[in-house]
Amino acid sequence: PIVLEQDAVVGPFCYLGGPVHVGARCRVIEHAAIKDFDMAIVLRPVFAEAYSNRGNAYQGKGQPDAATKDYDKAIALKPDFVAAYQNRAIAYSKTKNYDKAWADVKRVRDLGGTPVPSFVEELTKKSGRSE
Repeated sequence: PIVLEQDAVVGPFCYLGGPVHVGARCRVIEHAAIKDFDMAIVLRPVFAEAYSNRGNAYQGKGQPDAATKDYDKAIALKPDFVAAYQNRAIAYSKTKNYDKAWADVKRVRDLGGTPVPSFVEELTKKSGRSE
């Protein structure tokens, strides 16, 4: 996750992606981030990280379907982008697409990454299965 700004009102930090402390201030930051990533994509349409980070902002806003589309584009541009697979797995889990989430967890491992253990534990509980 990307730490954006300390916020004593809603929690220790506001994040894009991962756990999000929801509050008006975080929502404003995420909205601004989406606009910034939109501009980055216009200026450099092959910038996989911009798509992935915009996906993180959509995740933070509670829009996992929009996030998934951005992670898909990031992965299409950079097929070995471990973070995009990890974040897409989280988005899939939020929409109860557990098989796809597990497939992305496997892909993270296949690429030499380590899936976030707390997420794998949560996915195991939600999906009723393990990898």
